[in-house]
Amino acid sequence: MRYPDKLMRVPTATTRPMRPGETQGVGHFFITEKEAADKIAKGEFLEYFKYNRYLYGTLLQPVLDALKIGKDVLLEVDVRGAREVLKVFPDTITIFIRAADAQELRQRLIDRNTEQLADIEERVAYAEKELIAAKKEYAHLVVNPTGYPERAIAETEHILGIA
Repeated sequence: MRYPDKLMRVPTATTRPMRPGETQGVGHFFITEKEAADKIAKGEFLEYFKYNRYLYGTLLQPVLDALKIGKDVLLEVDVRGAREVLKVFPDTITIFIRAADAQELRQRLIDRNTEQLADIEERVAYAEKELIAAKKEYAHLVVNPTGYPERAIAETEHILGIA
């Protein structure tokens, strides 16, 4: 996806295996468990958590590099991650983007065909808990309906003032 010149997406670091069609540094930085442990020990993560056997997190340096050149930074984090980001960057705009409902999310994950059914059910349950917290903690909630991503994009751009 192309982002406006003012906005830079910082990929999430993860220890999960690369899926077919993914590219290192586009969407994710794929790292080993050892690399993740070293980065945690050195304080190189802005936020991180272990989910579904794998570590996911935001490396601090790419965020600082983007801010240094005047970019606004787009991060894909869960509610816990957003809490950590807000501790360091309290002026962060929080937008929770979600499927219309749990069944729609479940079907998207099934259609993607990258996870086992048990993992999908775990993700859906986690998403439902996240939504409860997000309703209390996030500044904005945006519904991303299946088949109409342009609606969520337009609403998000409006919130960010880049529409």
